[in-house]
Amino acid sequence: MIEFFKMEGAGNDYVYVDLRENAKKILQLNTELLPRLCDRRYGIGGDGLVIIGPSDRAAGRMWMWNADGSASAMCGNALRCVSLYLSADARKKDLIVESGVGLHRAEIISRDENVMSGSVRLDMGRPLFEAHIIPFSRESKDLPGRPVRYQHGLKGLDEGHVLSMGNPHCVIFVDDPDTVDIESIGPRIENDPAFPERTNVEFVSIKADGSLYQRTWERGSGETLACGSGACAALVAAASAGLSGRTNTVHLRGGDLFIEWNETVHMTGPARLVFRGQIDEREFPLFSKDV
Repeated sequence: MIEFFKMEGAGNDYVYVDLRENAKKILQLNTELLPRLCDRRYGIGGDGLVIIGPSDRAAGRMWMWNADGSASAMCGNALRCVSLYLSADARKKDLIVESGVGLHRAEIISRDENVMSGSVRLDMGRPLFEAHIIPFSRESKDLPGRPVRYQHGLKGLDEGHVLSMGNPHCVIFVDDPDTVDIESIGPRIENDPAFPERTNVEFVSIKADGSLYQRTWERGSGETLACGSGACAALVAAASAGLSGRTNTVHLRGGDLFIEWNETVHMTGPARLVFRGQIDEREFPLFSKDV
């Protein structure tokens, strides 16, 4: 039996497995089964799978996969959940957590020990604008230190602002994200050949009070209720375009995130345990071999 637990951060939910004591199993993950695992009718349901492994540089290491089985190096909402989970073991309010893009300092702002829920402030690192790092394959004459402009060719939408927060993002400013046909436009931009590793797509508006409202089409998962790295990308793009200051609240369908951009980007938001369970490997061979 594989022990798992489900956590959500602003509605962005993942299935989590703690393999710190058996890290070799990570290499044997059967990614072909992940769409079934993450199916909300025939499986556990979730935006993807997160495995927590050991780290010789941090309290633990986050490995993650999208709902379609593709790997990803970063997810801000999942990283907050991992931080809250690891902090209970470490009995610390400040800790370092490793992701596929490096080390992140996490601060537990608040925590309810009885139900494992709380608020976490997380250092998401520096935004990256170099096209070959994002990666983005089209030539651009944009200024260094600013998102790359992307001409998507779709009528009625402004140009995209492309950058990386450890994963690629394309931010498009619109009058009202709720009127965007995200199920049609999202996949077209996600799979544009200009993005060799595909991209997350954020549709963002500036509200009357100056805060941001965002909907996200997440690569490999479809629309999600929240995207933490996407909220960071939205704030960076808005600030770079003169539409926002460097500190702002981003409203998402699943909740609110508070983003700060100084030298690095910090994100503060909720994390919550939903439930725990077991997977019977005889019925669902999540790992292809015994190791």
